[in-house]
Formats: sequence, C-alpha cells, structure tokens
Amino acid sequence: ITEEGKKQEISIYYRIPDYDPRATSRLEKWFTFGFSFVEEDFPKYLSAWIKTSKELQLVRDLYFMHYYRRTFNRNLLFLFLVQALEAYHRHRICNNRRCTLKKRLNKICDKILNGNSDIIEDLIREPRKDFISKVVKTRNHLTHHPKDRDDGVLSSAELPEYIRKMRILMRLCFLVEVGLQPDDFKALRKAYPEKLS
Repeated sequence: ITEEGKKQEISIYYRIPDYDPRATSRLEKWFTFGFSFVEEDFPKYLSAWIKTSKELQLVRDLYFMHYYRRTFNRNLLFLFLVQALEAYHRHRICNNRRCTLKKRLNKICDKILNGNSDIIEDLIREPRKDFISKVVKTRNHLTHHPKDRDDGVLSSAELPEYIRKMRILMRLCFLVEVGLQPDDFKALRKAYPEKLS
C-alpha cells in the first residue's frame, strides 16, 4: 500500500536453491499416465503409492533425484538409478547382501514380467541378458575405475539411452507396487507410447 493508500503490486525475488522454474512446464512429462487410466480405482492406487512411498523412501529419492536436480552428470545419474534398483531388490525381493547386481536385475525383471517375457525386452529394445550385462559392467567400471575398460562398458554417448531404460524399469517397479499388472503395462504402452519408450 502506497502512502496515498493505493494498493501497488510488488515483486519479491528470492532464489530457491536447486529450483528450475522451467520444471513446472515439464511436469506433464513426469507422469507415466493420465488420471483417466486409474480413475476407476484411484483411491486404491493412491493409498498403495503413499504406503510404498514411505516404505521405499530411499528408492523413491534416488529415482526422483534427477528430476529435481538437472546438474548431475551422466555417470552419477546412471549410478543413482542402479542404486535405486539395488535398493528396490533389497527391500522387496531379497535382502541377501551377497546377491550380485546381475542376479538382482534378473529377479526384478522376473517380478515385473510375471510370465510376460515380451514386456521388458520390448521396452528396453534389446535382449534382457545384454541389457543387464552392460549395466553391470558399466556400474563396476564407474564404481571401481579400473585402468582398462572392459568390453561391454557403455560409452558416455550410450549412457543416456541406458539411463532411459533404467528409468523405465524403475517406473515399472513402482507400478507393480501400486497394483498394476503386466496387462496394464501393455495397455499403458498402447495409450501412452511416449511414456514407456
């Protein structure tokens, strides 16, 4: 309010750490499907997500980290997603610390597939065995930094594609957690091809 008693609009400027104002325009890209897909059973899916979100807080945080902070390099994004998948396996499938990453990824795929072997390979666009081998070799390379680069370690140019593939795999894990089934994945893929591609 001015001295004359008139209302005057003011602007307040404050930098929110790690906030990207363009992110709000990209929000729609974050959602795997539209509300109409879950509308009929929305309360069931919402309560399942709230429960899962609390139980799998570490997994959730590792998965969503790259959406909120765009400054991570490809290597870190790749490693965060591998950690999210490992943590998911530990919390939901088997807490055996001696289980290798290769076995963990295979068991995660088996849980998601539930008898529908075509889903994963269709989404990742390569044989599951090859995908898992490349993820394991690249994680080991990025974590342990050996002098020699093994065959099958992804190049920096290949990392974005495998980050995308691991995001899809993690997204499918979350969908399983809220109660969606492999047939639902097929329907999602048909209705929203850009979200699971």
